[in-house]
Amino acid sequence: MLSQGPPGEELFHVIEQSIKSLPENDQVWLLAATVQQRLRGSAAAVQWLEQTAQQNPRLAAPQLALASLLSSSDPAGAISRYKKIIAKFPQNNRAHELLTQLHLDQGDKLRQSGLWRKALTYYREVEESRLDDPLLLNNIGCCLAGLEKFESAAEYFEKALRLKPDYIEARLNVGLLCASQSNGDEAISIISDVLKDPAIDPAARRTAETILDILSEHKRLKPVLRQSVQSGNVSELQLALEGTPGNLLQADQPSVDRLWTLAALLGDYEFSPHQFSYTADTGNLPFVEAWAQCKFEGGVDELTRMYQFLANPSADTDSFPRSREVLNAWHIIRDRAAFSADLLQGKDGEAWLRYWHARLLSETPEKLPGQFKAITNAIGNRPLTPPENVAGTIRVLLADIRPTLPAGLAKAVFMYVAVTMIHGFADGNGRLSRFILNWEAESAAAPLIVIPLNMRAQLTQSMDTAWYEGRLEPLIASIGEACAQTDRLLQHLD
Repeated sequence: MLSQGPPGEELFHVIEQSIKSLPENDQVWLLAATVQQRLRGSAAAVQWLEQTAQQNPRLAAPQLALASLLSSSDPAGAISRYKKIIAKFPQNNRAHELLTQLHLDQGDKLRQSGLWRKALTYYREVEESRLDDPLLLNNIGCCLAGLEKFESAAEYFEKALRLKPDYIEARLNVGLLCASQSNGDEAISIISDVLKDPAIDPAARRTAETILDILSEHKRLKPVLRQSVQSGNVSELQLALEGTPGNLLQADQPSVDRLWTLAALLGDYEFSPHQFSYTADTGNLPFVEAWAQCKFEGGVDELTRMYQFLANPSADTDSFPRSREVLNAWHIIRDRAAFSADLLQGKDGEAWLRYWHARLLSETPEKLPGQFKAITNAIGNRPLTPPENVAGTIRVLLADIRPTLPAGLAKAVFMYVAVTMIHGFADGNGRLSRFILNWEAESAAAPLIVIPLNMRAQLTQSMDTAWYEGRLEPLIASIGEACAQTDRLLQHLD
């Protein structure tokens, strides 16, 4: 109680007496260190605890307090310290307890940031000792679902529910898992059942209701999207989108603010006419784009053989089992040239964005072609647009922000970053963003820009720099390097 006020003699006396009375209580030592921190700073508090620990080698408590003090600023260092304490004092239950809690806290923090693999590493450290902890099992299931290991995720959710049958979050996660696997009807059934439970947390209820609304929208739009892909006509889809529920049309303000900032930066940027030029014949650019879209890692020799194979379909199909995938992408890219990217403008633009996504993913119906995401997704620790705000944010992007940019590379690069960072679909966002990049460029008679597979990570990092820091130079330089690599491929094909 005294530590909440200004440090004084009474506080110091109480701490001194507490340490004498409870030398094995790490919280007493931590309280003393916290007062030191307020008076002299963090470094002095750490130094004091280190000296105290050295002077009292038979006491675990000062060492535990030191590890606790470091747990927020240096979790890896704190974990290392806890392990050393356990090695020295193997029967100290408090050390085991604090180490376990730190692993759980780190796992939770990383899971909430979408860093599933790293979070899972921390959870695995304590899993064996907490096999009866439904919360831990549920969180492991969330990480596995994020990594698309759906079968394993389902097993963990089921374990959590066996331990705690009324565990609402785990029941909801089973429904989300069904939604992630394109099993919309079962997801709707499970989530509807969860919403009948009066004990559901208000935040969980809002999440469940939103997902239910999005899944119902998926069901309504599915036949329309299928018809649009088959006919190549989006007018029926445009009409259907006029019936989107109002609660799914609110834009995400942080996303909109960043989009406006990015648009202003690119609108003012002076693109050099020679910055993204080719010395080779560009007639084969659509094929190279299709090759890159299908994530082929082969070199120029394999690229050439694939091109020759597709030019001569009677060749042995076993030579290139993925040739159909590349040919499908190639057809879509060539079809794109018949349409102007200005179709993206205004209220009908969303239909065209969905249409191209549906065509690009037409061979993988489980990835919900043309449907906006129902489940929050993540790339690293980026705060992506929430599912309930995707349609609203896309409409602001296309109706209000896109028209402010000049046609050509400025608009093309802007849309490339915008589609990536909104991340409105469960899958295929990168594929769509690269496709839109070249649709915008093509429509303005600007050079197409192919992003080679080996440059995806670099482009992602440079996009982060543009999006979060407002610095365009790394992004423009990366795109220039991508063009140079593509030019070398084209020369080889020639």
